[in-house]
Amino acid sequence: MRASAAWNARHRAGAFLVFSLLGAGCSEAPPPARCQDEVMAAFKRLEMPGLSYRMETVRVYNGQAEFHMMYEFLPPDRRRYITYNSDPSYTSEIIEIGERTWGRFPRQNEGWSEVKAKDVLITDSKDEPFACLGRVEFNGSPYIGYRARAAESFVLNVLRPQSQKALQEDMAAIRHMPQPWRTVLLEPSSQLPAYRLLAQENQFDSPDMSSEHYTYPDDITIEPPVP
Repeated sequence: MRASAAWNARHRAGAFLVFSLLGAGCSEAPPPARCQDEVMAAFKRLEMPGLSYRMETVRVYNGQAEFHMMYEFLPPDRRRYITYNSDPSYTSEIIEIGERTWGRFPRQNEGWSEVKAKDVLITDSKDEPFACLGRVEFNGSPYIGYRARAAESFVLNVLRPQSQKALQEDMAAIRHMPQPWRTVLLEPSSQLPAYRLLAQENQFDSPDMSSEHYTYPDDITIEPPVP
């Protein structure tokens, strides 16, 4: 698939780029506004004082996991990003503590070094409103579910900037892919995010999908890797 090839080419270049595109408008009646509000409130809870969490992302293309990322947040200002593609030996790691950032990129045989440019994620999205699914079951566990047509969005890692030409090529390729749905699953008791899924309608075992899994361990530690 051309889109998958474009993704692979970008990963070999070290860029982090995530797409989902808005297709034709939906003729269904708009969902109640409270559904969108509930989703927004759930992700806002990730900013609660003292809440640490881990987000594990897997992106699958043609039945194979081609991108993995683990993001950890430890209040008030400590973050870790660990990323690799289909070959775990090419693992990159970034640690942020306050205004300081360290990175290591073993693919380039680099050890830890302080990065002067802040690792800022630039996002743009125009999501359609989420509809309420009520109680749903996923992987054998109950959740509160919400669903929306996937809207045009992208994420750029400015420490590994994407060229404008490469971005345009990826956007052109990805526009030919079928339109997916975005599904958000919340833990019933805490109302915190548990999963954010991107796949074709009701096809969470699809060969092409994205999964973000949120957990809330209390043993996350993030320390400066070098003095």
